Amino acid sequence: MIRSFTLVSHEDIGWFLDNVSEDVLVIIDEAYIDFVKGPDYKNAASYAISRPNVVVSRTFSKVYGLPGVRMGYAFGDPQNFEDSWLYSGWTMMMPTLSVYAATAALKDTEHVRRSKEAIRAGREYLAQQLKGMGIPFTPSETNFLVLDMGKDPGDIISYLRKKRVLVRNAHDRWDIKNHFRVSIGTQDELEVFVSTLKEALVIV
Repeated sequence: MIRSFTLVSHEDIGWFLDNVSEDVLVIIDEAYIDFVKGPDYKNAASYAISRPNVVVSRTFSKVYGLPGVRMGYAFGDPQNFEDSWLYSGWTMMMPTLSVYAATAALKDTEHVRRSKEAIRAGREYLAQQLKGMGIPFTPSETNFLVLDMGKDPGDIISYLRKKRVLVRNAHDRWDIKNHFRVSIGTQDELEVFVSTLKEALVIV
């Protein structure tokens, strides 16, 4: 069972930072931080504030639902950002529409609350359904689950695609043998996925 999508504790991150050279820039990607279930889990912001070699990055693609605007942000010691624009893939000016969208998203706390609730509830529903079907999966604190089909999932994925249910082949895409990834959608979408997966297991 892979463990790529489980939590790394705040203390374990601190241990790593204590033992890595201060000459090494450590970037901690918190793209999925909003979907962590445990209310007591600590994010890495304090490390970025207190350690000059730590940068924490976040995105508007997940909880804010804005992957198309390609916006994110990071925080840490100012010296770490002096030449960051050289590696951004953009010019120094961000598209105006993206900036406005991100600014509006930061103010929409009600949308963020609903997104968190929907993902956490959907994740729990899907986990319970998979347990009932006897399909192993990796515990996740993200907006997706990775399923272990016990064999190359290509035929199952093809059947799902014919039924207009799209998932990602982790077996081929990331070399995670026998696995595929399914994103947490709406309750209706998850129910369609579960029923179609049950069909696939019988037919394929």
